[in-house]
Amino acid sequence: MSLAEVIGQDRAIAQVSRMWRNGRLGHCLIFHGPDGVGKSLTARGLAQLLLCGRPETVEVGSARMKISDGCGVCDDCRMVTRGSHPDLHIVTRDLSRHTEEGKKATVKDLPIGVIRDFVIEPAGWSPQRGRARVFIIEEGERMNRAAQNALLKTLEEPPANTYLIIVTSQPGTLLATVRSRSHAVRFAYLPEVFVRDKLQEAGLSPAEAAYWSQFSGGRLGPALAMARTGWYEVKRELVKQLAGLSYATALTTAQWCMEQAKTYGQAQEKQQNEESAASHTRMGQEYLLALAEETYRLALRGAVGLDTAVDQTQAIGAIGGQLGAQGCGRAVQATRQARGRLEYNVNGALLFEWLMLKYLVCARA
Repeated sequence: MSLAEVIGQDRAIAQVSRMWRNGRLGHCLIFHGPDGVGKSLTARGLAQLLLCGRPETVEVGSARMKISDGCGVCDDCRMVTRGSHPDLHIVTRDLSRHTEEGKKATVKDLPIGVIRDFVIEPAGWSPQRGRARVFIIEEGERMNRAAQNALLKTLEEPPANTYLIIVTSQPGTLLATVRSRSHAVRFAYLPEVFVRDKLQEAGLSPAEAAYWSQFSGGRLGPALAMARTGWYEVKRELVKQLAGLSYATALTTAQWCMEQAKTYGQAQEKQQNEESAASHTRMGQEYLLALAEETYRLALRGAVGLDTAVDQTQAIGAIGGQLGAQGCGRAVQATRQARGRLEYNVNGALLFEWLMLKYLVCARA
């Protein structure tokens, strides 16, 4: 992935290209912005530029903006593309499985063991290919305080030709001492029409592409992730059930949600067996809650006279009519509360039962 291949982030790309060209690229950068808008792709594009044997100037965008970029054909660029470059280190919380903390229990954050073993220690090595050593820390907001403090020494006295790129959607979670020693690069939401067009290029129908692009709010990554679940019809059925929700159907709807999540978990385990069916089921539950939240958000917009859903407008309108603007707002908050509880491994069946009854209370309040 080269910088020229990243779409919709011209400002961020121009910034990092200009800093590199002028010899002012800091040893640590923070790429921050919404999830799924190209931060990680840009980080890999910058890594390719830093490791390239024959960097070149290319024109990108409708304005024909000139940027510096990797050539894409040298051995280093090819290794970056294949994910096999010895001087490019992608640091994720999955690496915690190889640390002492991860061997004892499941680790949800990015602990000090990962930063110590996969950033600090190898940062002191000379580049194997002789140009640079690049570390991309994904989900930087998951670094706990101990991990960030351990990183400070490397940020204060970075080894020559060593670069750290922290990718995060929540820059405020980083310590002030980390932020002050880094250059921040901001990433913006992508145009909804761009996301919709990309989804259609990926083979989605116009109706499905329109919904997922609206759902994602200008974030191509989440839109593609949801589209790949094949859950468009699940979404349509969920909206129907929420529109007809009553005390007689609440528990049945909750049971249906759990069945969908379990079906998703079992299917995903066959494709990605490095994680358990229970873990994938939990992700299915998260997806269902996200769809429910979007349903009530759209109903709220319709209830106050704003633009509403791109499909199922009658069902969405019925929900808004039943709950009113305040009720829809409370339903959105209840769904967010349920999503937060998933982090604590609550019983999924009980959670959905509680949520359906909560929706009915929202309608009466």
